[in-house]
Amino acid sequence: MSGNIDFSRPSSNFEATKTRTSNMYPGHGGYVARPRTPPRPEKPDKRPSVSSLDAGIKTLPGPEDFPRTLTLDLPSDERTSDLAKLLCEMKLPQCVKLNESFVVPGCSTALREGDIFLLHFIYENETVHATTSKGKNLRLPIYAQQKYEILPLDPRLDDVSYCGTKALMDADPLPTAVRVVEAHCSIRKDEDQEADEIIQIHGFEEDEERGRLLIGMSGSSPIRYSTDLNTSQYTTMLSPDFHPMAEVIERKFPQRVRIPDEKKSFGERNFKEEKVLNLKKFSLDKCVIATRAGDDHIYSIPLTTPMKMVHNPMAMKDKHVLSILPALYPLVNTSWGVVDPTQEALNTSMEAIPQPIRLVMDVWFNSEEGKRRACDASNTRVENLKETIEMTLLEMRRMKTDLDFFKNKNSALNRSPDQPPPLRPPRTPPYQPKPKQLPGLPEESSNDRPKIPPRPPNSRKSSVSSTNGNNDQLYDDYELVTDITSPFPKDTPGDVMKAVREVLAKKEMELQEKTQELSHWKKQYETVKKENESLKKAAPPVVYEELPDFPQPEGDYLEPNPSNLLPRTLPLRNYTVPQVGEFLRKHELDKYVDIFRANGVDGKFLLALTDEHMSELQMTRLHSLKLTLEVKKLELPPLPL
Repeated sequence: MSGNIDFSRPSSNFEATKTRTSNMYPGHGGYVARPRTPPRPEKPDKRPSVSSLDAGIKTLPGPEDFPRTLTLDLPSDERTSDLAKLLCEMKLPQCVKLNESFVVPGCSTALREGDIFLLHFIYENETVHATTSKGKNLRLPIYAQQKYEILPLDPRLDDVSYCGTKALMDADPLPTAVRVVEAHCSIRKDEDQEADEIIQIHGFEEDEERGRLLIGMSGSSPIRYSTDLNTSQYTTMLSPDFHPMAEVIERKFPQRVRIPDEKKSFGERNFKEEKVLNLKKFSLDKCVIATRAGDDHIYSIPLTTPMKMVHNPMAMKDKHVLSILPALYPLVNTSWGVVDPTQEALNTSMEAIPQPIRLVMDVWFNSEEGKRRACDASNTRVENLKETIEMTLLEMRRMKTDLDFFKNKNSALNRSPDQPPPLRPPRTPPYQPKPKQLPGLPEESSNDRPKIPPRPPNSRKSSVSSTNGNNDQLYDDYELVTDITSPFPKDTPGDVMKAVREVLAKKEMELQEKTQELSHWKKQYETVKKENESLKKAAPPVVYEELPDFPQPEGDYLEPNPSNLLPRTLPLRNYTVPQVGEFLRKHELDKYVDIFRANGVDGKFLLALTDEHMSELQMTRLHSLKLTLEVKKLELPPLPL
């Protein structure tokens, strides 16, 4: 034991004893040394290191992160214009000079011969190439306010509807895709339909049991429709909504779209007058940003523009300016205030909406201000969606109520007269509140209620029982009711009967008097009515004078006059503070309205004002005299009639 314990470390006998006792525990044959506890494993440090923090910090984007290009390398077959050839030969920025004028009809900007342009950098512009029904080429931006209606590729199928699957199968031409407007319920899996699903039509096939079938795909599920689906309705308009161009480019090109008149309802629209566009493709067109001498506009010129230009070199002393400009190019927003001089001006709704620079927007969204703005916009969007959902639910309830009404009306009209009406559901009994317990009385319980006395023997039943022993089968156990023809019970005292008869006789006399009086006044009414009619017939016709034409005020309504707001019959002493203000405005004392209101001058206060009080209210002597005269006019007693 002594070999397992170290006695050399403690400095005193007490500490050695304490150490030995703490390191030993009782065992077989004495104290045994306690084994040493293994060291506790170290917990991993979850705090990120400095290197990881530095790696996670997002630095602000530099000029090299922005899609700005100063050089261009195109294949020889793509260098079709002077602008593309020039950009492939030298590094931007460079000065060029136009050899010929370039004017596009319908464009607000004209490029003249001899104009000097400074070409800054090249960028890729997201563009949809389209043509109008007249064959005019257009380049449409992706982000704009205009929404489009998707049309079928075949113009003959615009706005075509089919009632029933048979009408769809007999259609000429047969559409390649339709949308289900009204679905037909079927027990077959390959005939299952849902509203607003898109059906891709592949053709027809013959079936021995079901006959001719329309085959195709609904999403990833095959469909085989028979002519029994006669309640289905289809349309060639694949989308019931209008879409912005950012959603249109997600579909397969080419496409046909129509610019709808969103201010009119579906029934008011004239489809022939609405503009139709053929969308050819979506591409990233290379354009160059340029500025013109003496012009405040910034121009975006596609590289394929057939413009005649030559390089216009700068003097050696001015070339250092060109090396300074590229540092500003990352700050240029190519979607804001840029003019395209190579095509006609688009409608205001089709013009490009400025977009923020994406890398700068990402940094801003990670800031506290950006997060707060995003949360506010999200909350506003959620509230708008909630209101839309509530309005939709209310509209659905209203439509359901109208539908139930028409169903009940049709069922009532179609029901034969011999057929009984449908049973109504039982009405719930009206609520009858429990009578209040009077104070001072004990609460009534079911045990304290008086019991119903036993039913008295039935004389009719007893008489019948004496003659017929089977009386229970002939008569029910009803109680005998006292004869209601006798006015009083037999055991009523004589004095009570006499008093009741006197009261009844008196009431009968009063009733006769009222009846005679009513007949008298009826006769008087008839007499007066006849006299009135005879006077009307004998009186000459009334001729009214025509009033002169008064000048009509401008507008559709009369503007309110503050003086009309004053009460005409209300005494001045009952005026409130606002009515006193109207009284001052009526008499052209507008500048004292605020000080009168600040001092709480009402009708009683106004009557008690003196010259000293009016001077304290900053009124001039003439205005004080005017106010006194107007107050006296209102306080004059009315003239006798």
